[in-house]
Amino acid sequence: MPGFGNVLDQFGLGPLTLRDTFILQINLPATPLWLEVFWALANGLGVLAAAAAVGVAAWQGWQALTGLWRHEDRQRVWLSVLIIALAGGYGLALLLVGSKTILFDRYFLPFAPLVCTLAVVAAGNLPASVAGDRAGIVVLVVLGLFSIGATHDYLAWNRARWAALNELTATGVDAKRIDGGYEFNGWFNYDPDYVMTKAKSWWWVTDDEYVIASGPIPGYRVEKRFPFVRWLLADSGYVVTLHRDGVAAK
Repeated sequence: MPGFGNVLDQFGLGPLTLRDTFILQINLPATPLWLEVFWALANGLGVLAAAAAVGVAAWQGWQALTGLWRHEDRQRVWLSVLIIALAGGYGLALLLVGSKTILFDRYFLPFAPLVCTLAVVAAGNLPASVAGDRAGIVVLVVLGLFSIGATHDYLAWNRARWAALNELTATGVDAKRIDGGYEFNGWFNYDPDYVMTKAKSWWWVTDDEYVIASGPIPGYRVEKRFPFVRWLLADSGYVVTLHRDGVAAK
């Protein structure tokens, strides 16, 4: 993690749906060392948690198969069976879908509540642990801080992007002359018969005389910068309005 893209990126949240960052993979924010360490720890904990989840599911499945009719707490056993069936069915559906299209990281979110519920059921009447409670609080706080900072950064970038687009269209530039990213082009230029080409972005670009980007692109000159501040990366960035070289501005 992150590896599937679309929601989680190395630098925080995404996707940054502009031609340079999303398609050309340039002008991406730099990732500080502490964030790389954070992802390394998250991956390590994720592997351990996945192994634990598989072990819990196997144990609960065995308990269900061997003691379903004589188990003193049949309601808990049936709940385990239901959770395992749901997780297994959803996992099979992902395998089938993944063979024909791209799987994004958000598709794996439904596993989280299922695994957490299965863990609670498996714990049964085990005594509460103060150390476990404190560890859970620490993890919750860290995830909360990351989520708040990353969400702020994504919204700040998006506000700068729309400020650039609103100013450009307010000067009389037609939307069909702008590659403003997936959301802008999908709203103003959507065409069900659009034919994608390598020379342009795939999101319904009629003419990319103007491009909204996160930095310079070869063949274009920077006309204006729209700055914003990132909390998570503790730096500042900007969105730029680009105009194709050799074309007079209107």
